[in-house]
Amino acid sequence: MIETLNEKLCDLHVHSTFSDGTLTPEQILRLAKESGLSAVALTDHNTVDGLESFLSASKNYGVEGIGGVEISSVYGQTELHVGLEQGLEQAVFGVLHF
Repeated sequence: MIETLNEKLCDLHVHSTFSDGTLTPEQILRLAKESGLSAVALTDHNTVDGLESFLSASKNYGVEGIGGVEISSVYGQTELHVGLEQGLEQAVFGVLHF
């Protein structure tokens, strides 16, 4: 007998109209459902304003909503974006040099 993996697709870095994204939190969930994603993390820049509506609406779409935030910081010539997502064991770091 051949065993198959039960794959789940997710996007853990999404921005909404609460920062620099083009879709509302609910539109993100609708698109995620239509695209076959099982989970999406809303990680707007420097704000958590969209999380309450996002997490509430996620139940209506059958998509796991993960709350997060991307915090921006600058030190000298280096811009640092720190992404924090609810329920993850560690922070996800990304560094951009300008």
